Amino acid sequence: MSQGYYDQGEAGYGAQPVPQGNPSAVVSLVCGILGCIPLVTGLLAVIFGIVGLNKARDPYVSGKGMSIAGLVLGVISLIGWGGFGAIVYVGWDAFGKPTKAAIEFAQELSRGDVDAAMARTTGIARDKLVADSDAIKASGPITSLGPQSFNKTAVQGQPETLKMSGITVRQDGKNGTFTMTLTRVGDDYKISDYSFK
Repeated sequence: MSQGYYDQGEAGYGAQPVPQGNPSAVVSLVCGILGCIPLVTGLLAVIFGIVGLNKARDPYVSGKGMSIAGLVLGVISLIGWGGFGAIVYVGWDAFGKPTKAAIEFAQELSRGDVDAAMARTTGIARDKLVADSDAIKASGPITSLGPQSFNKTAVQGQPETLKMSGITVRQDGKNGTFTMTLTRVGDDYKISDYSFK
């Protein structure tokens, strides 16, 4: 055997196979990084991260690190968007829901739809609603309310109340002011006192 000559079979015997790619790991990492679409990309990152980790158990498949990174980023995205959603819901329940009830009540009363307005109240006589509806209609329809202050009161054993005041936005542009007290009844807010000027 001459020097420099080697057996091709012997040299190839100890060579390691090239690891295969792991598309699931790549998708998981990309979705984790793009966690900007609420819940969707985070959920995809978690799912593909788990699939990528399962594939990476095979010693000839790469991508374990990318799968773990995508999975972690996906979990962070889900927790972040979940927390943000909870904050938005609490804010809507505390202020958005009563504001919507107050606006709809004011619009119905200013249009003369006393029955619809009365359905949004608690403890207010129909005669008062009719008289106030006639007076408000004379000034022009209310299109919206601009709440400027909120004062929430929660006393144990009593219904939660919210006092709201601000401006009335009228169709003719002649804005006024309002004060309103809303009482929580079950999951809704009902108007228990009001004043439009």
